[in-house]
Amino acid sequence: MRAERAVFVLYRLGLEIAAVRSDRRQSMTIRLMLALANVLLQVPATGATQRATTNDGVNALLRGDYVRAAQVLQPIAERSRDRDHVAEFFMATLYENGLGVPANITRACALYVRTGFPGPSPFADQAQTLVEQLRNSMTRDAFSDCLLMANTGLDTRFEPASFTLGPDYSVSWDIRGATITRNGRQTRQENLFAFRDAVFLPIRHTELTAGQQHSTPRHFMEVAIWQPSTTPQWTLFWHLFEVAGDELVRIITRTVTVSAADPRDAPPVDVREFARVALTPGGDVEWTVFSGPDAGHDVIETIEERLEQRRRALAEARVDWTRRDDVGRPPALAYADAEGCSNLFVYGWSETRTEAISIRASKAFLELSNTPRTFDLAKPPPGLEVIVYVYEHPTRGSVACGGNMVTAYVPEAMWRPTRGRITIQLSEPGVSAREPQAYRATIRLEDAEFMSGTGVRVRQSQPIALSAVVGIPRRRSAWH
Repeated sequence: MRAERAVFVLYRLGLEIAAVRSDRRQSMTIRLMLALANVLLQVPATGATQRATTNDGVNALLRGDYVRAAQVLQPIAERSRDRDHVAEFFMATLYENGLGVPANITRACALYVRTGFPGPSPFADQAQTLVEQLRNSMTRDAFSDCLLMANTGLDTRFEPASFTLGPDYSVSWDIRGATITRNGRQTRQENLFAFRDAVFLPIRHTELTAGQQHSTPRHFMEVAIWQPSTTPQWTLFWHLFEVAGDELVRIITRTVTVSAADPRDAPPVDVREFARVALTPGGDVEWTVFSGPDAGHDVIETIEERLEQRRRALAEARVDWTRRDDVGRPPALAYADAEGCSNLFVYGWSETRTEAISIRASKAFLELSNTPRTFDLAKPPPGLEVIVYVYEHPTRGSVACGGNMVTAYVPEAMWRPTRGRITIQLSEPGVSAREPQAYRATIRLEDAEFMSGTGVRVRQSQPIALSAVVGIPRRRSAWH
């Protein structure tokens, strides 16, 4: 502790001298380093390899051999899993003054920041003072780079990369994030990889031509990052993104392998030995992790499905779930969206979620296909049922498709058709990436009249058009 106290005294004296003699800041810094080196050499080595190696670097400083000092201190300061704040501080000083290495204020700043954490350091206060001084002399972007480097590490092996996705369409990566350029417009997404002491593999671009006709190009970005854990091992994380229009969408993050070796010293690995993104025979895109705790695979939703889910989430966020209405009111017969399941059930709901229409039809019995079929609602055939529900307050879905069961206990009134016509048309299967057997039902009601249980009648003022994916088991409905 007496040696550390001496370091404090000498360093504070050096700062005071440097403040008075600012024109000789560099020479005073060098003299201060030598004084500190003399003090540190009085600290017993305790037999630890890293302490002895740090002292070797300090010895080189004392001799004025800055090249050797940098060679010794740099790997300890920038790569050691166990922080050595002494090595960090002196290496920062070498970078700041261009001694033994090219001057690099950003790296000097980052090492000064790291000197202060984690754990106690005899240089914490002094490093903080130097950080503040550098901050006042650096641009905002440069200081931001300093803080990022202090967090992610100084030996990340990150390689900036750019990929052309199409005419006037590209994505560029830096350690902060990605920039998508499309039709002259740039979209930036930052703070993707703020991982402490990370080591990056080269970013990979995988283009897949998806869809049943293999005609839709989709662009996936694979970012593999080694991260140290508390035990003496490294974990390789596989981050999968998709570039969709102007947006970078995070698909998954999975652990793909672990290693006891420092990835900067070990032979490079090919992440595709552990994970991949590829096409299924049906034209869907699927990710796969071959082994380990996160082993598995799943189909990646299409861009259209993703946009649909987002649109529905926004619509649901606009609903006033505290609303209460008179359950005896006539239905408005206007529906904002619909969901489907089974073969065939379609459930449409109003914008307020206080009204719904359900349509049950037997695909086989009614011989439904991609040829439209029209039925008389005044005399519906067996296998066809149409009901309008009026609720007292908003509901979150149909119990029939796995919706919130509270729906069954919401006060409601049912209205059944007395006239009109309904047309049903089905698409071919393959409209859902996750459910290849699913197909779309398109339904249109015209000139319909509905009657309540008390005999009140209401006529529709405009056609009712519904579209939903069906052929999906209840448990996979969006309402579960």
